[in-house]
Amino acid sequence: MEYFYLEERALLAEGNKRFCFQHPDDSGKCIKVKKRKDGWEENLIEWFYLKSLSFKKKEVPCLVKCYGWVSTNMGYGVVFDKVVDEDGSDSLVLKSFIKEEYEELSCETVLEMAEELKKYCLKYSVAVTEPNEKNIMVRKDASGCKLVLIDGVGGREGLSIKNILYILFPFYARRKTKKQFLRFEKKIKIWFN
Repeated sequence: MEYFYLEERALLAEGNKRFCFQHPDDSGKCIKVKKRKDGWEENLIEWFYLKSLSFKKKEVPCLVKCYGWVSTNMGYGVVFDKVVDEDGSDSLVLKSFIKEEYEELSCETVLEMAEELKKYCLKYSVAVTEPNEKNIMVRKDASGCKLVLIDGVGGREGLSIKNILYILFPFYARRKTKKQFLRFEKKIKIWFN
């Protein structure tokens, strides 16, 4: 297994349970490592879920690609694609995008982007367990802005039977996604009021 030394200056983002670092050898990738003890479990759930999708030959355009495990000075981590805009610059998380573009952005535009993301997730039976302004990035390209899920898929309650059900029963994953996106859409409306 490859070993990487992660430096504090390479920290890209910090969630409740995990840190996300720039991959030391590949500018197009990042490494998620545990911040708290249960962060390792979240890495395991996400890796297992995304690998199950790739095993089913599902290349989902609204999800970051997962490459597998590496060893780091902060423990084991999982390597993912880094979300970048068409011009190569780092994409923004939805929260920062809305803050930066608030004057020109309408609630309807963000709701349309969320609807497109939801359609992809339902089409590919992706279990979205926590869509929020920190788990979604906005990728800009010539055709406009697209939302990309970087976290909050496959489960969040720790290792449980639900995680397996999302994999084995696509209707169960879709049901979870529909329920979570109803909450997410309400949240978007609140941001703009």
